[in-house]
Amino acid sequence: MDTVDTLINKLIKTGNTKNIIKFMEETKSSIEESDFNKIYNALIDYFLTTRDCKALLSMIDYCEYFFSYSSKSDELIDILFKYSETNTDFTCLLRVYSELISVFERSDANLKRALDITKYLLKHNQFDDIKKIIEQVRDISIRNEIFQAIPKSLFEDIILKNVKAENTLYELSFLLWNEARDILDSHKKINFEQYPEVNLAKQSLELNYNYPKFHASINRLIKSGKPTLSLYILNKYGKIHKQSSNAKLYCDSYIEAFIALERYDILVKFYYKYDIMEQNIEFLQHIVKHFIATKEVQNAQVALKKIALLEPKHPFIKEAQYSIDKCNMIQKLSSENIDISAMNDLSGEDFEELLIEKFIFFNFNAKKTAVTGDFGADIVVDMKDGTRFIIQCKRFKSKVNLKAVQEVVASLAHYNGDIGIVITNNEFLSSAISLAQSNGIELWGNLELMKFLTGDISFSKMNEWKE
Repeated sequence: MDTVDTLINKLIKTGNTKNIIKFMEETKSSIEESDFNKIYNALIDYFLTTRDCKALLSMIDYCEYFFSYSSKSDELIDILFKYSETNTDFTCLLRVYSELISVFERSDANLKRALDITKYLLKHNQFDDIKKIIEQVRDISIRNEIFQAIPKSLFEDIILKNVKAENTLYELSFLLWNEARDILDSHKKINFEQYPEVNLAKQSLELNYNYPKFHASINRLIKSGKPTLSLYILNKYGKIHKQSSNAKLYCDSYIEAFIALERYDILVKFYYKYDIMEQNIEFLQHIVKHFIATKEVQNAQVALKKIALLEPKHPFIKEAQYSIDKCNMIQKLSSENIDISAMNDLSGEDFEELLIEKFIFFNFNAKKTAVTGDFGADIVVDMKDGTRFIIQCKRFKSKVNLKAVQEVVASLAHYNGDIGIVITNNEFLSSAISLAQSNGIELWGNLELMKFLTGDISFSKMNEWKE
């Protein structure tokens, strides 16, 4: 009577895979353990000849049946990996690994294997297959290590390709993870695992995946001044989840960490598409400031309007609108080849000459007062109806104080003026503003100066006489 391994070899010679699998199933309960290695070796040889995944998977069933979990399973994948790499044929490797991922996750060698396979698939541009592996990996640390192995430039193409568009928080979670790793790459010398907060965060996940508790610990870290550590824990142990409530917790934790690190350049990438932190005025303020700093005035205006809708009288609105208007004016002046920054390099006399030229250009009857003994006035502008404006010019590197206001108030009587104006390339101290208000003096600061240079004096009483 033929032995089991002899029968297997006969079946292999027929090339009938179905019969081989059927025979193995039927004889599983009666096979002797001593025959196992013979069957194992025969099937490995068969696989290498035919590249038949079914035979290989049936072999794995044998490993599971006899040893619950056997080192043979690891060995099998190693043999397959080497064969696949040599022959540039990863189809069976991927299928077997995917089928047995739950088994191999119990192996200490699995992380290295997962990373090796990922790198191998990357090498051959098999992005969809990498995605399949990630979807089946339940171990968070292994999954995150696979993420780390994927170059940032390819991350979105590989990971987000099959993410449904309507699940925006799930998609955003991946993007924020990818941005965080750039920050962490610059802190590679730090051993984050030494911090006790890491173990505390891990414990909250191990306890029935308590996401609210996990993210509460992350937010406490951020508030205590450890946003980079919080990013490490999120990237290493956090689990990106499709469930909207958990995905929101995940995204919010990343956002708070980026805010603490003042990385608004990251957040603005996703601000419009994902409507992040739309009800958070503090966050919106930072976004407005970022857009102003980067001279994206239209985006700044849109974000500022959102603040106005949430809190119409918020003090930040006036301050930000002033900065936005300045950016707009600088851009407009630049388009007309006027460099407002050059104003700071002019002498006081040149500054006065520039303003007189502009008044005349805009059809105003403007005259310069005496260079010495001007009694607090630099320019006199007469209107056709006899109204006279007395103007004091201050080209300062610092804010203008109340002395300039006092001078123009005194000059009104001397020159029989009706309305006094102080024009500066800078801004005014609060004392100067207060005195000007009580004496009806107009103050043209940096923004008003820029508007004037473009021909806009709608902010001034002088506009009533403009032709």
